[in-house]
Order: sequence, then structure tokens, then C-alpha cells
Amino acid sequence: MSLQKIILTRVIIFLFLIPYTHALVEPSYFVLTSGEYSTNLGNLTGADSKCLTDLSNSTWLGKSNVVLNADKVEAFLCTSSLCSTLASNTEYFFAKSGSTTAGGASFTTNGSGIGPADSTSWEGLTYFNVSSDTNWWSNRAPDPTSPTLYF
Repeated sequence: MSLQKIILTRVIIFLFLIPYTHALVEPSYFVLTSGEYSTNLGNLTGADSKCLTDLSNSTWLGKSNVVLNADKVEAFLCTSSLCSTLASNTEYFFAKSGSTTAGGASFTTNGSGIGPADSTSWEGLTYFNVSSDTNWWSNRAPDPTSPTLYF
């Protein structure tokens, strides 16, 4: 199933910053967009662009710690054949676009870029600070090697 064929009433995209390799390493973030999308995202490239715009135009916990550009921001989504992935052995801090108080908790990916590998709810203040009825969607399967529609 492609992104163009998915139409949902409310979609919030996860986005993340790719770790920046530099002498002074910037922290990496796993951010929930403040925007809601219910139609064609323009494949992964279009979704990446929407994420960068959302991050650039909104305040969020940790924003002052990074320099935003298209090389470092990706939507955490899958198409029917391709998934964006997290970097291996990297600590990601949670944040919510539009909020300077939500976030702060972190998780570290394993050598394959998989994480957080626990059952902690992402609803709390130190994660995304959202209600339990918030719907987020990434088109990611439980097995990242087999992307399918998954809520």
C-alpha cells in the first residue's frame, strides 16, 4: 500500500533528526509533529519536507540544540517498499513540535537502528504528552523488514 492511497481522518507524523557527525555532536530527537495530515504526503520526500517545515516553524524542547536542514530531518514512515530508519547505537530524545515542555525522555537504538524495544507508553509528559486517544501513524510494521500498514 503506498502513501498516496492512504487517507485517514487524522494523521500525525513522527519525525526524527538524523545524528549529525561533527566534532561537537548535536543530540538526536524523535519529535511528534504538531501538524495533522489526512491526504497525500508526497512519498517519503514530501513527508520529509513537511517534517522540516513543521520543525522549523514550531517551538519544541531541544530545538535550540540543533541546526535544522533537509539533510538531518526525516519522517519516520514507510512506503510499501521502503522505510526510513533510525541510526544505530544512537540516543534519541523525545519532543513534541509546538511544545517546549513535552519530551526529555530518551531511548537508544541497538546496532541495527531498532529502538526503543520496550513497552513504555509515549503519552506521558516526558514523551509526547498526548492523550490516550491520540492517533499516530507511520505505516510501519512490527517487523521493519516487512513494511505494511500498521497502527
